[in-house]
Amino acid sequence: MVDKLNISGELTLRAYKDGVLQWEQKGKNLIVASGYRALLECLRGESDSQIYSVNVGTNSTAPVSSDSSITNPISLPVTNSYVDVYSDVKRLVVEFTFGVYDGNDKDWNEFGLVTKKGTLFSRKVVDTISKKIDMEIEGTWIINI
Repeated sequence: MVDKLNISGELTLRAYKDGVLQWEQKGKNLIVASGYRALLECLRGESDSQIYSVNVGTNSTAPVSSDSSITNPISLPVTNSYVDVYSDVKRLVVEFTFGVYDGNDKDWNEFGLVTKKGTLFSRKVVDTISKKIDMEIEGTWIINI
C-alpha cells in the first residue's frame, strides 16, 4: 500500500545571522510508517493527527520507516501551513522558524514533522547544525502527493 501512495517530502533549511543568509541545506525526507497512519487518521477526521510542530534532535542515524520519535527533541509549533493547489503536484507546505532564542548551544542532526498528538510523520537527518544565539533558522517542509 505505501509504495502506491507515492508521497514524498523535501526539507529546505536556511540559516540567517543579522538577517543575512549564511547557508542553505535541502534534501528529501522519509515519511515514516506512523506518518502514513496519521494521514489515514486525518482522512477519517481526527484533528489531532494534523501536523502541528517541528522537532529538532541529536540523532544522526539514517531514517528508517520504523522511526517513531526525535532524540532529545526541541519542539516548536509550525508557523504556517497550506495546501499548494496551483503546482502540478498537489503538496502541503509547512513553514517554521527557530529564532535566536530557540535551542541554542546544541548540535542538531535531525528534524521531524510531528502531529498534534505527538506522532512522528516524517524525519530528515541533516549536516550537523551548531545552533548559536545569533542564528535564526527558517525551514520549509514540502509534502508532495
